[in-house]
Amino acid sequence: MKDIPALIQSLPAFQTLLSEISEAKEPESLGLSRSARLPFLAALHEASRRPILLLTQKTDRALTLADELALWMPEGLRLYFPEPTSLFYENAAWGENTRRERLLALTTLAASHFPGVPKPDHPPILIAPTRAIMTRTLPRQDFLKATQTIKPGQVIRPSQ
Repeated sequence: MKDIPALIQSLPAFQTLLSEISEAKEPESLGLSRSARLPFLAALHEASRRPILLLTQKTDRALTLADELALWMPEGLRLYFPEPTSLFYENAAWGENTRRERLLALTTLAASHFPGVPKPDHPPILIAPTRAIMTRTLPRQDFLKATQTIKPGQVIRPSQ
């Protein structure tokens, strides 16, 4: 299984796509068959060393893809970005797991923007259903301002 992404990376069309991405050009639709998408994604993630968003239509498909992606890139960081548990017109609190997983994903993405925090060697792949991305969240600047890094042994007061 590990040989397939390496073979994909050696293809001239893949190298062309990689250069288009690095030059911030918008690549054309790839038209990949369903069975080729995850190995291609693993190859692209390894070669580009950038965070990738894998967007799906439904929650169950996102969870399935997250599990299947583990076969193609067992060492890679895969994060599920869940949709809120309440509907958009409901004024209800989100579930604890939803809040935790969304914060983990956002914090991991923003890690390279924190002062004194090294860039991760392997940026994450975020797997999300469409509704999760459509839900409003904090702007990056506000998120970074509201985040505090706590180091081992550091003493903080609850009022901070």
